[in-house]
Amino acid sequence: MDGITFDEPPVLRALILGRTSYAAFTEAIEWSHGGPHSAIGGAQLTTNEGDMSFVPTSPNDPAFYLHHAFIDYLWARRQAAPGRSANEYGGTNRGGRPARSSDRLSPFGRATVASTFSLPCVTYAEPRATTSPRRPVQRRSRLAALRVGAVVDARRVRREAAQAAFARSSGLGAAAVARARRTVVAASDGAVAAGTLD
Repeated sequence: MDGITFDEPPVLRALILGRTSYAAFTEAIEWSHGGPHSAIGGAQLTTNEGDMSFVPTSPNDPAFYLHHAFIDYLWARRQAAPGRSANEYGGTNRGGRPARSSDRLSPFGRATVASTFSLPCVTYAEPRATTSPRRPVQRRSRLAALRVGAVVDARRVRREAAQAAFARSSGLGAAAVARARRTVVAASDGAVAAGTLD
């Protein structure tokens, strides 16, 4: 995976539960979702890159479905978060037309975006498995947060080029990529300061 890592749980939690707008959340999730595509697909390889690193062929890799089930889970967590509407939607479609919940999902016949907001046959239960105890969270001093932040920044730099390339191939423009990166960096910095990200 050549230094490409996934966004850490505290960063994803901050994106889901944070006070980001819907537009900022969608761009940030699109950005974060590219890391696994690049890492699993071997985007850093010089030959024989895997299917996951190319948008048109990524469904050829069985990992695609596990990864996208997790992305669906993140969306469901966002919809269920306190203060959020399960029907929150917006943005801009390709070509500049405003996105509406009445838009049709073209590959799926007459289905609309709104028809996907509540799917009774799809639910996510909290994990029942025993997990290791979490260490108590202690807010860091500003100096300690800066030290940890420098380590986190170094890890982040290694994966950003691959994430940006995948985001652009998914249709995000340069401005959206820059906004998504800033949103994820802010979530990461907040998790470092809160003591939940090492």
